[in-house]
Amino acid sequence: MLFWLYPLGKDGQVLRQKSSRKGSQRWYTAFAGLLLIGIIAFLLGLNYQGQWRLQQEAMRFLQVDLAARSDAISYFVMERMSDMEKLTSNSNAAATFFINKSLGMSMEYGLRGSLNLVYREFDSLSETTAFGGEAIWSRLVLFSNEGSQILESFSPQKDLTQRIRTSDSTILPCLRSVSLESGTPSSLRFTSPVIRNGNQLGCVAGWVNLETLNRQFLQTEKNSKKVSSSLDSIVLYGADGEGASLDRGIFQLAGALMRLVEADSTTSAENATSGIRFMEDNLPGISRGVVAVYQAVTGLDAMLIRFVDRKNVDDAAKPMRYLIVLTMFSMGVIGVIVLIVRFSTKALVFEERLVEANRKKDQIQRINTNLQAEIQSRKKAENELAQEKAFLHSLIEAIPDPIFYMDRRLRYTGSNPAFLRLFAGSENNPGDNSPFEIFGNQTAKLLEQQCQEILLTGKTVQDEYWVDLYEGESLLLDVKITPHKTEEGGSAGLICIGRDITRRKQMEIALDSQRERLDLVIRGTHIGVWDWNIQTGETVFNDRWAEIVGYTLDELTPVSIETWLELAHPDDLEQTSQLLEKHFNGELDLYDCECRMRHKAGHWVWVHDRGRVMEWTKDGLPLRMSGTHSDISSRKAAEEKFKESQERLITAIEALDDGFVLYDADDRLVLHNKRYLEIYKESAEFITIGERFEDILRKGLEKGQYADAVGREKKWLAERMVQHLSPSSTIEQKLADGTWLRISERRTRDGGVVGFRVDITDLKKVESQLREINETLEERVQDRAARLKEMHAQMVLQEKMASVGLLAAGMAHELNNPINFVNGNFVALTDYIEDITEIIQNYRSIVDKSASSGWDESLAIVVREKEKELQIDYILDDLPMLFEESRRGFDRIVRIIDSMRAFSHVDHTGQFVPSDINKCIQDTLVIARSSYKYCADVDENLGDIPQVVCLPEQLNQVFLNLIINGAQAIEMQKRSEKGRIEIRTWLENAMVCCEISDDGPGVPEDIRNRIFEPFFTTKPPGKGTGLGLSICYDIIVEKHKGKLALTCPQNGGSVFTIQLPPL
Repeated sequence: MLFWLYPLGKDGQVLRQKSSRKGSQRWYTAFAGLLLIGIIAFLLGLNYQGQWRLQQEAMRFLQVDLAARSDAISYFVMERMSDMEKLTSNSNAAATFFINKSLGMSMEYGLRGSLNLVYREFDSLSETTAFGGEAIWSRLVLFSNEGSQILESFSPQKDLTQRIRTSDSTILPCLRSVSLESGTPSSLRFTSPVIRNGNQLGCVAGWVNLETLNRQFLQTEKNSKKVSSSLDSIVLYGADGEGASLDRGIFQLAGALMRLVEADSTTSAENATSGIRFMEDNLPGISRGVVAVYQAVTGLDAMLIRFVDRKNVDDAAKPMRYLIVLTMFSMGVIGVIVLIVRFSTKALVFEERLVEANRKKDQIQRINTNLQAEIQSRKKAENELAQEKAFLHSLIEAIPDPIFYMDRRLRYTGSNPAFLRLFAGSENNPGDNSPFEIFGNQTAKLLEQQCQEILLTGKTVQDEYWVDLYEGESLLLDVKITPHKTEEGGSAGLICIGRDITRRKQMEIALDSQRERLDLVIRGTHIGVWDWNIQTGETVFNDRWAEIVGYTLDELTPVSIETWLELAHPDDLEQTSQLLEKHFNGELDLYDCECRMRHKAGHWVWVHDRGRVMEWTKDGLPLRMSGTHSDISSRKAAEEKFKESQERLITAIEALDDGFVLYDADDRLVLHNKRYLEIYKESAEFITIGERFEDILRKGLEKGQYADAVGREKKWLAERMVQHLSPSSTIEQKLADGTWLRISERRTRDGGVVGFRVDITDLKKVESQLREINETLEERVQDRAARLKEMHAQMVLQEKMASVGLLAAGMAHELNNPINFVNGNFVALTDYIEDITEIIQNYRSIVDKSASSGWDESLAIVVREKEKELQIDYILDDLPMLFEESRRGFDRIVRIIDSMRAFSHVDHTGQFVPSDINKCIQDTLVIARSSYKYCADVDENLGDIPQVVCLPEQLNQVFLNLIINGAQAIEMQKRSEKGRIEIRTWLENAMVCCEISDDGPGVPEDIRNRIFEPFFTTKPPGKGTGLGLSICYDIIVEKHKGKLALTCPQNGGSVFTIQLPPL
């Protein structure tokens, strides 16, 4: 370089003279050469740096690309799992199939339809395609819990039985999972259990071919021959060694990589899910090893791996090639540097002009492209407009409704064939005249005014008009008049469209009337209505159906037959299924069942479910069934309470030591106890329910049962019948076996007779003995006193029995009245429901006929006559009153029975127990109501008092005697208005006080001191024994250590005051 800068002569001297002229140029050249060398070194550094950066970018690109593919596969797996969940959700066909199968439905009744729905859902899912239009699912199978294969997606649809296949235990246990599965070809297997109310019913499994997954997500793009000839493959490798790959050698290389990753995962958990590895394994055509990038797939126990030839990422020959190229480039740069400097300015100007020219060229090309596109768009729009005009013309010609057109002067300009056909034979055919001639004069004027307003306002008007045709026929047309706009927005004329709505109007009026009546019937009867498609399980309920179980329809949506199955009581399902099966088989004309359903609040309600199959399939299978639901919980509860009350009453009557008997108004036996049969044992076989009293007497006479009738049977029978039919006093009767009976009979309010047979044989013996004792009275006075005490106890018992008899008569009356009208109400309700069911069936029949063949006015006439015949309006008015009367009757029965149980205190007879005096008084008032309700009103003023230790049944006897005495005293006055009895309780001086007063005649002062003596009475003979108040005094004073006093105010009446020590 220095020699070139300073050339030497022959004598070795520097020839400075020759270099003086080009010195500056040589220095410039040397500077350029040094600069070029520096540039080369700088470029080499940049090359190495660029190689490292490209390698890092390539690695990052591979990781990002693989992560994106992994996310795509994860999303693909999630979508497929979502598909499986749709197949196994609560409301799907698979769950419906298993539920119907558990109900015992066969392929002929319901099961075949459910299986068809499952197959259609499988087919719909099988048609799902990937991005390339390729089907995703290769197979879908429905399994049972035992692993038996029920249905496969690609089996023939015509014969369902051919879809039943062998069992497959590999799916057990069936869990919500996805896994790789070996085979030819390899697949992704998805499983999802069919669960209903926490119970697994079956399983659905689906397979996706891994070749489909490979083509969608695992193929790579290769942009050059060099790349296409090198390694660049992706493999999906499962944890169990299964996966998808196009090359078996790559698949083996993936296994080796996973073993290395598993070894590293013990030290770093991060390396177990993603990373990059350089592997030295040589494959055919690969010399420098491979780069392996791996990424775990979320939701799938598998790893996504990409293998790339290492030379595609790190090419060691590239720096040397760059160096050679740069060296050759530097040698040429020195020669052209001057030219570059010289022409640099021109080149820049030329480049700027070239850029501007290219910009304008691109702009012109864009404008030309836009013009071409706009021209094509306009041509396309013109063609579409022409096609649309032709389509509209064909459409108008084909419309069956009459259409005609008018210009701005309201002159007829044209119409469609339907208009011409409608008025072809009419004298008012408009022809070229005004189209309004087809209407009447008044209608024509109104139409003409409306058309003028439409032309001014541009609004569309629609109304109904009558048109007179030839031969006196008239039509009701629904006419719609709308302005026809020009392209400029002005009005070119009017278009009139008419539709014959005569028949529809008549049907609408009739249907509205029928719907109104049906709605009134449903709302008036307060019943739920349901409609069930048996083959598909689809069900429709009304608001009342949901209200019966405490829900709204929105809360139960979506509704199906499963809604009923979920709410029905499990114990009633078998009975319901049996009744449905019998109805489907024709054994029962009507499905009628009483069952329980779960209320929203958690308790069970009783419903009366009735229905009938209304439609059948062509194969004779039930298709559609409709019916009603009515809430009978109140009736069931009342029946249960009535049954319980009746059982308690019968138990109480059977517990009596005396004979009890009840005859109805026709003098037929209604009820008796066992003791009654024991008394009349000779004629017991003839004493049966329904027998007349006279017939029973005659059988007893034939058996010689009555001792006092011997020799005078006919006369005795006549006397006994008079006594029985007009009971006014107590009689005594002697039987053939020597038994003496005291017969007490009373007439009930409904005309029946209730009676008691008290065995007084011992009493008669006592009387006989008393007569003997009277003869030797002075000698046996001691014995007489003892006998009197025993007799007193027996009389007390007789008094109690007489009270019980009186109470029984009153209770029989009180119970008989509500029972009679409740029974009558339920008979009426049964008839009403049958009538309502019949009229609903008529309505449905009419609706079905109208839907299939059009409306027939005669059907409406038939229905109206049927409503009059069945008195539907009267039924709707009478139903609420029947239910209210029945409810009051049941409440009255329950209250009487509860009070009777509390009054008797059978659980504590003879025991001193803590008791509430106020409760005892209230129970006694209920029991004694029949004795005072016709003559006196009772005022209760019960204070806050503590309990007392007492014999509650005896205190009840005291209250009963005092109340009945007051009522009888008032009744003896024979007033025109009712008297008043007042009962008051309070606490005074540590004593519980009770005061029972009446406004009767009172007790005279001269006999008040004798009022509590035994056998003393102020009543007429035969009306009392004189033991009532004596017993009361004994119970209060002697047994309870209390006080009982009588006072009589000056203004009349009697006041009995009781004082008892508190608890």
